[in-house]
Amino acid sequence: MVMADDWESLRPQEPLPGQCCGSGCKPCVFDIYARQLERWEHAKACDDREQLTGESEAESDPVQVIGAERWSSFQVVRVEQQTVDTSLYRLQLPIGRRLGLSVGQHIVLRGTVNDLEIQRAYTPVSPLHAEGYFEVLIKLYEEGLMSQYVRTWKEGTTVQWRGPFGGFPYKPNQYEQLLLLASGTGVTPMLPLLQSIVDNEEDETFVDVVCCCRTFPEVYLKPRLQELAAYWNIRTQFVLSEEMAPETVPWSYREKVQCGRLDIETISRFSQQNKHLRGVKDLRGVCADKGLKTSMLLLTCNCVNSSLHHPLQLCPSSHLSHHAIIDTFSFSECINCSDIMPS
Repeated sequence: MVMADDWESLRPQEPLPGQCCGSGCKPCVFDIYARQLERWEHAKACDDREQLTGESEAESDPVQVIGAERWSSFQVVRVEQQTVDTSLYRLQLPIGRRLGLSVGQHIVLRGTVNDLEIQRAYTPVSPLHAEGYFEVLIKLYEEGLMSQYVRTWKEGTTVQWRGPFGGFPYKPNQYEQLLLLASGTGVTPMLPLLQSIVDNEEDETFVDVVCCCRTFPEVYLKPRLQELAAYWNIRTQFVLSEEMAPETVPWSYREKVQCGRLDIETISRFSQQNKHLRGVKDLRGVCADKGLKTSMLLLTCNCVNSSLHHPLQLCPSSHLSHHAIIDTFSFSECINCSDIMPS
C-alpha cells in the first residue's frame, strides 16, 4: 500500500504556460499532462503503483528515435553560421537511423532559461531520408527566450526534442504546379517538400519558389536552393527589397534576382510562364511572419482573381479559398512556422 504523501509525490506536475510552444501540437504538453493525471488518479484509486510504470510510445518501439509524448536527447555535432543572427545546427542520430518525419512535420525543442522551461517548434531542413543526423535552421532574436538558450549551444551540447507533429497534405502529382512564397526562414518547411519531389522520379510536379529577403546575404541555404533548382521542375526566384540592382549579387544568381518588393506582377509572371498548365489544379503556399503573410496572401488571391475572373474571399481558415482550378493554401496554418517568429 502506498501512503497518501507518497501518492502526492507521484502526482504529475502541471506544465507552465511557457512550456507550450503555441503551435497546435497534438498532443500538446497539456494533453499529455491531462492523460498522465487521469492515469495517476486511476492508479491512486486502485492503490496500484504499477499502473504508473507503463512504457511510452518511444520506449516500446525499438526503432523509433523520437516520440510525441517523450523527450529524446540528441547531441549537436555541427554549427554552421548562415547570417549574423542565424545558424544551421546538425544533431546526431544513432547510426543508420532516421528521424522519421513526413513532409511538413515539425518537432518541438525544450530549453531552460533562468529556471524557466520553454518550448518552441522547428521544422527540420534535412532530407526526410537523412540517416544518422537531422538539421534545423534557427534564427536568434535579441529578446527571445529560446534564443538565449540556443546561443549556449556548441559542438557536444545535448538538447531535447519531441515529435513529430503536423504535416502537409501533399501527394505526388496531386498538382501540376506549386507556387511557394517564403520570407526569410519561411523557406525551412519548403526544403523537405522540394527534396521529396526531386527524389521521386515519378513526381512531375513543377515548383516555383520565391524567396523574399531584404538583401542577398540574408537568403538562407543558397547552395541547397541552387542544387534543387538544377532539376528540370524546380525554379527559384529571389525578391530582394533593399538591393539596388541584380549586378550587386554573384553572377550565378543574377538572372534569378528581382530588386524591390513582391508584387502581383511577379506572381502573375509565374502564371504566364506556366500557362500550359492552366486548366488543372495548382497549389499556392505562403510561409512568412503574420504581417507579410497577409500581404502575400492578398497578392496571391488578387492574382487568382484576375486570372480566373472568380471572386475569392480571404478568410482566417487554413484553406483561404477553394476553387476547382486554384487551391490557395497557407503554409503558416498547416505547417508549423514558429521558427520564423521571435523565440
